[in-house]
Amino acid sequence: MRTTTPLVPIRLAIATACGYARARWVVAGFVALMAGFGASGDAIAATSVSGSITASTTWSTSQSPYLVTADVTIDNAATLTIQPGVVVNVGAGANLIVNSGALNATGTTATPIVITSYRDVASPNPAPAPGDWGQIKFLAGTLSAATTLDHVTVKYGTGMVVTGASPALNNLTLLNNSGPAISIDLNASPTGSGLSASGNGLNGISVPAGVMLGNVSWALRGIPYVVTGALSVGQPPSADSIAPNSVAQGSSVDALISGSRLTNPESVSVANAGVTATLQAGAADTSIPVRITATANAPLGTTNVTVQVAAGIVTIPLNVLPPSVILGVVPSPIAVPPDNAPRNFLVTLSRADTVANTVSVSVDSTSLATVSPASATIAAGQTQVTFQITGKVAGQTTLRVSSSTLAGTSVPVYVTADFAGMNAARSPLVGVVVGSLPTPPQSSFSTLLASPQLGVSVGSTVQVFQGTLASPTVGVAVGSATVPTTGLLASPIVGVNVADAAAPFTALLASPTVGIAVGNAGASYSGLLASPIIGIAVGNAGSSYSGLLASPMMGIVVGAQQQFAYSVTSPTLGIATGPTAFAVQPNALPAGFNGTLSVQGFALPANTVVSVSPSTGITLGTPQVNANGSSIAIPITVDTAAPLTQRLLSLTTGATPLRFAAPSAAIVTVTAN
Repeated sequence: MRTTTPLVPIRLAIATACGYARARWVVAGFVALMAGFGASGDAIAATSVSGSITASTTWSTSQSPYLVTADVTIDNAATLTIQPGVVVNVGAGANLIVNSGALNATGTTATPIVITSYRDVASPNPAPAPGDWGQIKFLAGTLSAATTLDHVTVKYGTGMVVTGASPALNNLTLLNNSGPAISIDLNASPTGSGLSASGNGLNGISVPAGVMLGNVSWALRGIPYVVTGALSVGQPPSADSIAPNSVAQGSSVDALISGSRLTNPESVSVANAGVTATLQAGAADTSIPVRITATANAPLGTTNVTVQVAAGIVTIPLNVLPPSVILGVVPSPIAVPPDNAPRNFLVTLSRADTVANTVSVSVDSTSLATVSPASATIAAGQTQVTFQITGKVAGQTTLRVSSSTLAGTSVPVYVTADFAGMNAARSPLVGVVVGSLPTPPQSSFSTLLASPQLGVSVGSTVQVFQGTLASPTVGVAVGSATVPTTGLLASPIVGVNVADAAAPFTALLASPTVGIAVGNAGASYSGLLASPIIGIAVGNAGSSYSGLLASPMMGIVVGAQQQFAYSVTSPTLGIATGPTAFAVQPNALPAGFNGTLSVQGFALPANTVVSVSPSTGITLGTPQVNANGSSIAIPITVDTAAPLTQRLLSLTTGATPLRFAAPSAAIVTVTAN
């Protein structure tokens, strides 16, 4: 450390010849002092100090004031002692730094120690101002046990800084500093009381944002601690990844956020207004499952997913992409006969893509069916390409579609003689007419029926059925007689007329209706029917059928003068022989499902074996067939990570496959939980 001899107040006078040399030194000292303090009306003597203090040193009251002209550092375990009443003026940009030693500045109420600006003197010009000098710094090498500031005033600097140290600061006054009165890091533990602050950039103790990993103590009293950002006590939570890291417009994904200290998630939000997220069950210390949904018009680009957990807040980026391009197959499922004839099918895209996509097709069992070509390209802007499939031997297999640019898919393939051509296991309404269709008939059937009804007429009779019946009735006419039957009855209705009789029947019926005319009879049936209807005419009778039917219908005409007119909204009739399955419940299996799969049918053998294809992620237990062969109960477990695809259920007894009445009934789908 460099010091200068103390100067005394100067009074200019004419020097004698013998005193010239002394007068010259005094003036030179005066000029140096004025340069240090700035121009002022009066100047006082000061002890200039700067550089490193490597041995214990005392700044005494007798040599006060002290002028710090450059940084003063305390090193080598030295101690700087400042006596009560000492004034320390600090030059522009200079600092007082404790590197590896101690500072003991202990004043009293009557004689405080003042550390202030070099311009804080009598009649300053210009006046002292905040930021005139640097800082008092206590660094990590500070000998904290020996470092004490008591009854000290610090003015016009940029503040006091404590990093990794624990000095004792008591009765400390901080005035007009340009920065925070005191700044600490997350490893500092200064102690003390009686602190006051005024006119500073922050009249408090500034604490930075960050992670506090060690044991620290905030024990300064008198001014507040002010945390300037997010502060985590202990290791903060972190989010390292999210998989998948994107969601397409108009879709939802189940994603997994991975990281550390993620226990007890409380809420999740997404910065993109068109994207929402919900927490899912199964969170752990290292992962949080979330479901993310993007609207069809969600803004594209990168957004942030933010999760509040018990230990803090984590944020992870997420990409919002245009709608996904999804592969499909038409028809689906595929059914072809085993006739070695190729038939076309389509591989489709859910929307036109901006790039070309090459797709490959294959079947699991080439002994049952083959496909060609093995691959084809869907050009940019196009949505489909044609392939061919050839059925060879009856059975069930799976068609698989893959692409290096898109997610693959698969569909069941049924090779069966039940179908005469390519179809998707759904057939249209069938109508059969035998004979000719001349002029409209003179007979008709007309009734408003709430349920089925039976009517029979035999012979050359005229017969009318109408009325209001809430339950069954029986009406019979025999011979040349008229038998009226009218009423509110509680049993099914049968209307029979034999020979030349006329019999009126009047009823609103609640059970199925059958209308039969035999011979040259005239009969009329018409109405709004809520249950199955059968209309049969034999002979040269004229009859017409008209109605809005809400259930299956069969129409048969033998002979002439017959007309059918109807609107049908129900399925057609199928006939099965031998053991047959016709339904599977449930047919939607959420990932993670653990329960029982039920197959309904008739004549199902007790030794029926059940399998599923593809079986990835699905485990089947031993099937149990009930006593009358009408159902099979199969224990099933679907893994939480099972692919979300359609699966084909197969039944066999020995080496013989059992058919489903409708091939589509054999399909089950693994869905999102």
